[in-house]
Amino acid sequence: FVRAILSSAAFQTMAPPASDVDRAKLREKLQAATAKSGSHKAKKDPKSKAQEKAEAEAKAKEAKANAAKAKAAPAAPAAPVAPVAPAAQSPFAMPGNPDSEIGLHLGVSCDGCGLAPPIVGRAFKCRTCPDFDLCEDCYPSRQDMQREKVAAAAGMPGSGKHPAAHEFGARSAGSILTRAAADAEKAAAKVANAEAAAKEKLLEAQSQARRDRETSSAGAKRAPVVSFDGEDPEDIPARLDPWKPCAFLADQLLVPRGAPRVFGGYAVA
Repeated sequence: FVRAILSSAAFQTMAPPASDVDRAKLREKLQAATAKSGSHKAKKDPKSKAQEKAEAEAKAKEAKANAAKAKAAPAAPAAPVAPVAPAAQSPFAMPGNPDSEIGLHLGVSCDGCGLAPPIVGRAFKCRTCPDFDLCEDCYPSRQDMQREKVAAAAGMPGSGKHPAAHEFGARSAGSILTRAAADAEKAAAKVANAEAAAKEKLLEAQSQARRDRETSSAGAKRAPVVSFDGEDPEDIPARLDPWKPCAFLADQLLVPRGAPRVFGGYAVA
């Protein structure tokens, strides 16, 4: 009977494992069960709970007090924002857009012929020089007014040209016009300039004639109108009798007395 019990499956299951491998597996299971049971949080002590609650309430009160203090304090003035300088706009026209080159170039004068602004039509700016522009009439020959003055003074008129190594670029027109409108504007400007030049020439001729007359009259000796110094007042002609006021104004108006004298060629009292 005892042998039958020992040989039964239930007894063999309850018995400790016979091999080392089985013992190791059993040990792992026991360790896992122990770790699982110990992983649950232990219940906190009521005193610890009360202390933590009091600390949390104190922190909340402190944060609330700091927020109220910050709200009551005057806000610091904001630092002034430095103005951002606008990006410099290029004076040159965009490549592939020739229509933007034709028009009125406001504030641009020609350094080749001295044409005053605005240049009408197309204008070209030197990329090497800081401020040198040419109109479309002076650009092909690269005229340079200042260099031409130096060349003429040196006895080589017509050789004052802008350096060939300097590169030019077409300017962008401030007010775009069609080619026909630009040509009409140029023609009208030439007529107006011609009329202004003729008027200026006429005024100069009139001024010169007036100066010539003044010079010729100043050179002639002018005889005095009359001179009575040292002469008897009774010999004064009747046309030079002194003016006398009416009787009722005689006491209020001063009457010159005595013979007139010569002063600068004119008779004065």
